[in-house]
Amino acid sequence: MATVKADQAKFRQKLKANLKNNIKNIINGDFTSIKGGKMVEVPVDQIHIPRLRYDKEGEGEDGVGRGEGKDGLVIGSDDSNNEGSKAGNAQGKHGFYAEFTAAELAEILGDELELPRIVPKGQRELEGDVDKYDTIATAGPRSLRHKKRTLKKSILRGRPGNIPFQNDFEYKSFTRKPSPMNSAVIFYMQDVSSSMSREQLEIVRTICFWIEQWLEINYDKLDIRYILHDTVAGEVTKEDFYMYSPNGGTYISTAFEKMNERIKKSYPIEDWNIYPFYFGDGENWSEDTNKAIEIIRDELLEISNQLSIGLIESDWGSVGRFPDDLISEIPDELVPKIVIQNIKSINECFDAIKGFLGKGN
Repeated sequence: MATVKADQAKFRQKLKANLKNNIKNIINGDFTSIKGGKMVEVPVDQIHIPRLRYDKEGEGEDGVGRGEGKDGLVIGSDDSNNEGSKAGNAQGKHGFYAEFTAAELAEILGDELELPRIVPKGQRELEGDVDKYDTIATAGPRSLRHKKRTLKKSILRGRPGNIPFQNDFEYKSFTRKPSPMNSAVIFYMQDVSSSMSREQLEIVRTICFWIEQWLEINYDKLDIRYILHDTVAGEVTKEDFYMYSPNGGTYISTAFEKMNERIKKSYPIEDWNIYPFYFGDGENWSEDTNKAIEIIRDELLEISNQLSIGLIESDWGSVGRFPDDLISEIPDELVPKIVIQNIKSINECFDAIKGFLGKGN
C-alpha cells in the first residue's frame, strides 16, 4: 500500500509539472469548473504507459508469429494510405482530463506569475477561535472514543475479555483557543448593459474565478459580493453573476453606490480588507460620470486596498472614456490605488490577473 501511495504521489507531481507548462492556456479558459467551483477539470497531455513490444528481428524464432502462421494474417498496424469510409486500424493520439482542486491550480498560477503573498494592511486582523483536540473527557460522542485509553483502563480493572465498564470509556476533547484571522471582502461589479457581449462577459467571469481562488489562499476568511448593473444595480447570487445576460443602459455609479451601502452595513473598515473589482467596456451615460467619480474619489478609494478596473474591449477594439475621466479627477496620492487593465480577448486573462494582483496590496 505504501508503494502504491508513493507511485500515486509521483504521478501527481508529474501531472502538476505538465500543468505548469500549460497554465497560461488553462487560465485563459481551457478548463471546466466542477463540483461547485471547488474542483477544476483540465486537459493533460497524453502520458505514455510502458508496455511490451515485439522484437521484429526475432519474430520467426521466439517472438510473435511463432510457427508458420496463416496466409493474410496481419501483425501490427497497416501503414497503407487506403481511402474510404471503413474504420481505421492505426493508433490515435489522445489526451485526457485530470481533476485538481481550484486551490492547487491557484498556487501554480501564483508561482508562474510570481505573485507576492498578500500582506494585509494596517491592523485589519480579527480574532477567531480554533478548536484543538488535545485533552481527554469522560463523556462524549461515540465517534470520539479514545480506544487505547479505554482499553488500558479496562485491562487495569481486570475485566474478563477486557470488556470495559461504562466508566472506562474516555473521549477525545478539545480546548478552544483564540487565533488571528485575516479577513477580506471582494466586490465583483459587472456591467451587464446591452453594450456588453456574451464573449465579453465570459472574459469577466474567467478572470473573477481565478482571482477568487488566489485570494482564498491568502485569507482565512473571504467574503465575496456580486453586483450587476445596467441603469440600476443589485446584489445577486454567485450563480446569477456567472450566468446573467446583457441588456439595458449604463449607469456606473449605481454599482459603486450599492457597494458603498454594503460596506457600511456589513464590513467595518477597521476589520476588513476591501477589494473592489469593476468590469465593463468603459462606456457610461455622460450625466452619470461625475456622480460615479465622486463616490469612488470621496468614499471608496480611501478605504479600499486597491480598486481594480477591467476594460473589456469590444469586437471593434474600442473602450469608453470612463477610466480616463476617473483618473483625471483623482488626487495624485490616490492614483496608485487604481489598477486598470485593458483586455482584448480571452487569451489575455492570464496577463490581466498578473496586472491586478502583482502589487500584492
